[in-house]
Amino acid sequence: MLRRFHPLVGVLFVIGALASFVALAARYRAEAANRRVALVLDYDQLRQLTTATGVPLDEALRQLKAAGITGVAVTEETIADLQDAGALDVEAQATSTGRVTRVSFSEPALAERVTDHIARFYGATETRPAEGDYVVFPGPGGGEVYVPGRYEDLRPAGIGLNPRAVERINALDLDPVGRIYSALGADPESIRWKLKRLWDRGIDTVIFAGEEVLGFNKLINQTAAAFREFNLLYGSIEFGKQRGDAGLSTQLEDRLVRVHSISPAEMARLMPHEAIERYVRAAAERNIRLNYVRLPVTAGPNTFQSAVQYVDRLSNETARSGFGLASPLPFSRVWPTDVPGRLPAALIALGVGAGAVMLMAGVVPLTGGLQAAFGLVVALACAALALSGVTLGLQLVALLAAVVFPTLGFVLFPQPVGAFEEHEHAAVRDRSEAIVPAVGEFAMISLVTLIGALMVAGLLSELPFLVKTKGFIGIKAATVLPILLVGWIYLTGMTGLYPSWQAERAAVSERLRRFFDEPLRVWHTVAVFVGLAAVALLVLRSGNDPGVGVSDLELRFRVLLDRILGVRPRTKEFAVGHPALLLGLAMAVAPRWRVWAFPLILLGLIGQSGMLNSFCHLHTPIRMTLVRTFNGLWLGGLIGVVLILIWQRLSQPRRRPDASLRV
Repeated sequence: MLRRFHPLVGVLFVIGALASFVALAARYRAEAANRRVALVLDYDQLRQLTTATGVPLDEALRQLKAAGITGVAVTEETIADLQDAGALDVEAQATSTGRVTRVSFSEPALAERVTDHIARFYGATETRPAEGDYVVFPGPGGGEVYVPGRYEDLRPAGIGLNPRAVERINALDLDPVGRIYSALGADPESIRWKLKRLWDRGIDTVIFAGEEVLGFNKLINQTAAAFREFNLLYGSIEFGKQRGDAGLSTQLEDRLVRVHSISPAEMARLMPHEAIERYVRAAAERNIRLNYVRLPVTAGPNTFQSAVQYVDRLSNETARSGFGLASPLPFSRVWPTDVPGRLPAALIALGVGAGAVMLMAGVVPLTGGLQAAFGLVVALACAALALSGVTLGLQLVALLAAVVFPTLGFVLFPQPVGAFEEHEHAAVRDRSEAIVPAVGEFAMISLVTLIGALMVAGLLSELPFLVKTKGFIGIKAATVLPILLVGWIYLTGMTGLYPSWQAERAAVSERLRRFFDEPLRVWHTVAVFVGLAAVALLVLRSGNDPGVGVSDLELRFRVLLDRILGVRPRTKEFAVGHPALLLGLAMAVAPRWRVWAFPLILLGLIGQSGMLNSFCHLHTPIRMTLVRTFNGLWLGGLIGVVLILIWQRLSQPRRRPDASLRV
């Protein structure tokens, strides 16, 4: 089978495959070196819980720390919060030109903190406006500062973290996490000042509250610079979609900690064990290193103790999954960013280019010299893209691999269906002996796909992909194109075994003419619509942000598989693609059943594409992806073998009842 390929193409392919093992080993070491997960409570929710249950706040923090909590997140207070708490008084007075609002405080330290923030972010001055609306705050030395505008517009203004709350958390040797709001009036100096105040209070990790990050959208660079100056970690909320998060995350890849949170509304709908499973999966499957823990909000005879038990179960399950409970750490780089650090990706890219030429030589006739020339040019072009240091270059090479290798397996091991029924490889075996060759061909096709998957994962084993500031591009194209390519190849009979391109073109043209001359039947139309619907559903369900949601029943089934197998295989692999491919490979050896084998083989490509796509989820640890793929192969293979046995049983010719009575 491989003798039709030039040795140079094979050598380049082997180089790429071996380099992918080296790259993935380095990635595994980087992932294994960061197994610390922080469990962080929300201070406001904790305060509400202790108020409702009568447990002193310090005692609650001690018990929760003993249960496994590592830190507490304190959200920046606003002027509205202070007014609701009775910490300030507001007096409004109408004038001939507008309204004057005077704000006064009972605590001088609080007045100083508020005025400090207002002066830096809202253009407060010591000059009284001549007319219009304005707000008066107490100023330094007994003076006053004035902010033009209405008081209602200042109520959402952030005025820093509650210093007493931060001191209480520090005193108990817990990690305070700062949650601060953005401000429209921010400038480079005020951004630096605000982040320095967090650093001064012993805060290492910052998670932004509200809908945008500090400095959005023109001052992201200055915010990132201040994070680096004060050695702060940026907590990027998974699925949070805060404006400016993508830009800030890109600049702080080496200072980034991914955060998983369950909103209060979601938490109210979840059972405690479901929330625990979700937090643990986030850490194990998506490189989450800070779980923002919401406590159950159900009332009961021992509400507080139930919350402590919940945290204890969460910490135990997290530890049981192989994580330590401690302050979060950012991921380190897998490779240096200089040219020598890009060499492993460049070597893998050589193999991807060679694979592309093997696919080309498998469908069109190429002489050995042309294969060697094309192989060298394409492989070097792919290597140059990987060596360039441009992320898009890596992504394009990875996309090429994701399209080539699931297709290549069916070209290297073609089946006697479609246009290939008359070829010499279309040997017909007895139906009862179909399992062994079907399993063997399934294993070889899956091996080719798996090699391509390892190359994709090796190419993108870099820090931006581990922390999801960058990702695989073209996931939907990588899902659909192999199906279309294999369908076209089997329909037209394109193969590199023809003596010349002219002979192949004539044969392909004749097959297409015969195909389009076939009369259109009703079942053809139905099959086309069913196929299009299946492809559309596959496209919508692919990617990290699928257009079609997952049903509650499927979610529960996934959780069950996680509990049984440890790592859940992907449904479209073990339940659809792999069984369909095995059954199709078995049916292909029986001439009578080949009309059904073709659609089953195309359906089986869903499993092959899905297997490769699993390795495109680069924020998932490589060890987990390998286990997930293995579970999908053996479980899907087992289901496929059962389907073959059922098919063999049902397709056996039935004997007439009186046949055994005849002599």
